[in-house]
Amino acid sequence: MKKKLALVLCLVMMLSAASALAEIPGYWNPPSVNEGQYPFSTEPIQLTYWTTINAGAANFISSYDENPAYAKLQEDTGIDLVFQHAVVGMERDNFNTMIASGSLPDMILMPQTNYYEGGLKKMYDDGAIIDLTPYLEQYAPQYLACVNQSEIGRKQIMEGSNGEILGFYRMSHAGYFPYHRMNVRADWLEEFGMKEPVTIAEYEAYLEAVKTQKGVDPLFLTFTSAGSANLLMGTFDIIEDYFVKDGKVGYYANTDEYRDFLRLMNEWYNKGYISKDFLSLTGTEVAAMFDNGTLGMYPDSVDVVYARVKDLDIKATNLPYMRKEADSKIHSEGSSTPVDPGVACVTVITSACQNVEAAVAYLNYAYTYEGSLIANWGVEGQTWNWGEDGLPKFTELYTANPEGMTTSNCAYALRCHLSSKYTYADNICGLTDEGQIANRSLWNNDPNVDSALRLPPINMTTEELTERTEKESEFVVYANEMMIKFITGAASLDTDWDSYVETVNNMGLTDSIAITQAAYDRY
Repeated sequence: MKKKLALVLCLVMMLSAASALAEIPGYWNPPSVNEGQYPFSTEPIQLTYWTTINAGAANFISSYDENPAYAKLQEDTGIDLVFQHAVVGMERDNFNTMIASGSLPDMILMPQTNYYEGGLKKMYDDGAIIDLTPYLEQYAPQYLACVNQSEIGRKQIMEGSNGEILGFYRMSHAGYFPYHRMNVRADWLEEFGMKEPVTIAEYEAYLEAVKTQKGVDPLFLTFTSAGSANLLMGTFDIIEDYFVKDGKVGYYANTDEYRDFLRLMNEWYNKGYISKDFLSLTGTEVAAMFDNGTLGMYPDSVDVVYARVKDLDIKATNLPYMRKEADSKIHSEGSSTPVDPGVACVTVITSACQNVEAAVAYLNYAYTYEGSLIANWGVEGQTWNWGEDGLPKFTELYTANPEGMTTSNCAYALRCHLSSKYTYADNICGLTDEGQIANRSLWNNDPNVDSALRLPPINMTTEELTERTEKESEFVVYANEMMIKFITGAASLDTDWDSYVETVNNMGLTDSIAITQAAYDRY
């Protein structure tokens, strides 16, 4: 299979023709390479690069050496990479073993900064990685330009105690393009004679109709960053996290607004709107319930739902954030920052690297205009060509791969999906189906929605982060346990609430808010 893939790529390359660089309209483009900047050296340079390999892509390639996008990046920079891949499913274990052994590669792509306890600051303080600041102006001017494109970007990247820049982050200056929403059966809305619900009353009307007319579970609750709680708490002007109002940091778990949210959830539970199995079912089981007509509403990625049901004999859609009244303001929208904390994807250069200049130059290339095209779309003429609208368009090698790779497989086997690079908005890069783009964009221009509650990307010291994490290990577990009890009625919001607040505060919540406030005040 891998030989067939290589043959297809060779044939496509033979048929492709080079084209002049074009600007991507309506979008900030990173600067082009400077004359004579690449290749970095005419002499052979080899660097070791530790990274995970996507499980799906690993069915088609054994190493990113076989990915034509990585091959093109290496060709253009004149720097050869020797990939060291973690075993699929054992990534964190492999990382910890590598760190403990002291046998470090030149570069490490960290899919999550928390792979190293204490984060990058601690990793730097422990001497495992280096400060990149002295090298950037000369060897990574385009990356530096991306960092300096916004004040938020600078504050996110300059994370060392003395303003050190410790890694090359996956960066973007795109607007926020949300993809987690409440998903509902659009065909049922039509059957009920309803439009997409917006207010609490309209949500309840849909849930009641599902219960009485369909006789199935109306709503499945989940408690993750993308789950029901986060999607519904915004109604009450909080989010399931730290937040900021009028310069003051808060945390949802001890607020009166949270109590109001729980009261509504308890009412819904007692009315039979919330599935009684919401604590036991897996994500796969819930998705199957939605698809087979035994569930009316649940939170998930709208992209995942769209892809799953578009070939089924059902119709699905997603909802705007619930609010008390149609014109109520919602401040819980996710916010766009140059570095996405959810997919940090930072590459660090280790203290073992003997050619830091070459490593910096190689990583910088993905933040040039030319390199970013390769990292985001692959090799022109193979996986993409310029469209009539001036935007790159994926070819059938990507959208209808002859070897049976899904677009998710292709994202890792034919381009550099989760990597350190300058990236573009999903509606420009990543999504290939116009229906999928339209489905995700349904509620993007709501004038009553903003991200005012979201904390900016504050930087915490190693000590602050360690202390807060230790305290969270106690009160978060307790708060989650009590959330379930309040919703199901095992605990009373009238008689048990004050005791709960006192307990959660004393377990460390008050101190954690103070720690976060101090970091926010420095921002």
